[in-house]
Amino acid sequence: INKQSKQNSNQLNPIMRVSFVALFCLTGTPIAHSFAPHTTPSFNVNNRQQQRQTQSSTKLNIITSEETLAERLNIIKQSWEGIKSSGLKKFFVDEITIAEQNVVKGVTAAEKAAEAAIAQNFQESTANQGIVDTIKAAEAVAEAAATSAKSDATGVNDLVAASNDVVQSIKASEKAVQNVMDKIATKASVDVVSEVNILEASASEVKKSMDAAQVIAANVEKVASQDAAAMKELESSGDGLVAKFGSIEAMAEAAVEDIASDPKVVSSLESAASDIVQEMKAAESVATAVAKVAQADAQAVSSLEAQTNDVIVAITSVETAIKEAAADSTSTSSAEAFKTSAENAMEKIQLDERSVELVSNAVSKDADTDAIAVESLRVADDKIEEMVKVAETIVKKDGPVESSALSDLETKVEAVAESIKTVENAASECTDCAIKAVENAVQASEVVVKDVAASVVSETSAATSTASVAEKSFTASISSVTSETIQPVIENAVASIEEAVIVATSVVSE
Repeated sequence: INKQSKQNSNQLNPIMRVSFVALFCLTGTPIAHSFAPHTTPSFNVNNRQQQRQTQSSTKLNIITSEETLAERLNIIKQSWEGIKSSGLKKFFVDEITIAEQNVVKGVTAAEKAAEAAIAQNFQESTANQGIVDTIKAAEAVAEAAATSAKSDATGVNDLVAASNDVVQSIKASEKAVQNVMDKIATKASVDVVSEVNILEASASEVKKSMDAAQVIAANVEKVASQDAAAMKELESSGDGLVAKFGSIEAMAEAAVEDIASDPKVVSSLESAASDIVQEMKAAESVATAVAKVAQADAQAVSSLEAQTNDVIVAITSVETAIKEAAADSTSTSSAEAFKTSAENAMEKIQLDERSVELVSNAVSKDADTDAIAVESLRVADDKIEEMVKVAETIVKKDGPVESSALSDLETKVEAVAESIKTVENAASECTDCAIKAVENAVQASEVVVKDVAASVVSETSAATSTASVAEKSFTASISSVTSETIQPVIENAVASIEEAVIVATSVVSE
């Protein structure tokens, strides 16, 4: 058994390596060989702190800025519009930098708007206007959160392109190795120098694509980390607005008794305030979830370096085998040695390719989920803006408010309430990112390989039954995380685990 275990090490080790790598990138388990160090890009990740040091304090100190609330809202809208992606990989890092600068501007403007509203004093006669102003401040917070979510979602989309490049480069290297194998198998004429050059070029492309992915992943992860921290600060401002709403609404209700303020207007404004608070909280949840997903996806893409290194080593082994076969072209054993070496290399490349593709598919699914969430935020913000305009028109009107105006406001409030449900659903979807499905799959395959390997080492007769128990374990694990939104990723994960069981069981049988 020990002898056969050694002979099968080329099969078993890649799977264990794949499992350890993916497990590390998803759970943070400190496995040294799975995350090789890489050069940190020049992007200055301390942009947020540096920019905020040059602006007015945003912690309820005296605000020195002369910007009006409308101007601050405009700054946030411009920040949203400023986050764009050209789709050209060479501009990704610059676009991530610009997006982060826009997030900084938006969050700072929102915090100032919130603090100005919180600090403002209102009387019974101006309570209704106070509710509207506070609604607009809450709108600013919600839109700033949406801007952060859009920025991080754009980063995840960049990761999709980067990881897909890695997958394609590995597929190209697999094709190059297969071409050489086919020529040798059919005894066709082989230009050794030409074939070696082709293989070297394919290995170079694998490294180049991974290097580019590393740079993008490093930027996305660090920016998303900054955004997650900013959301905590923004949530604090939002909590202050919620408290402000309570005091102003009490004042507005008192005005109904004391100065005959229109109770229907107060009631409608209170409904609008309730909705904007709900939307603000939902937007904060989406932004926080998208930031966390971006960090997890960036770590997953970054740690694929272990697999790409394996692919490069495998290609190099084929190059060596070709040279050795050419030096002894008349020997049958030399040709057989090349065939064995090439087949082993191909198997390693295919295993690494599946692992990389699994992560790439998961990141792609997260990007789709993020895009839906960001769109829901945009729609909700548009409806809130419409509601605020109607509310402001009502409170500024002298004399009795027409019933048609109140009906219009109520309609707008209902539209906002419907859009909020979509945002809340999006927040829930973002929390269950596709990467989590991969994590469960990898952990299950880890059980299979480690348990079977332990049985082989101990040479116990329980080895086969261990494989059976492990197989049931991973099946149960997959069933527990199956959902409609991540089904394609689960299917890929199942295929990967099934292969782990096949190889592990074959070792036991041998």
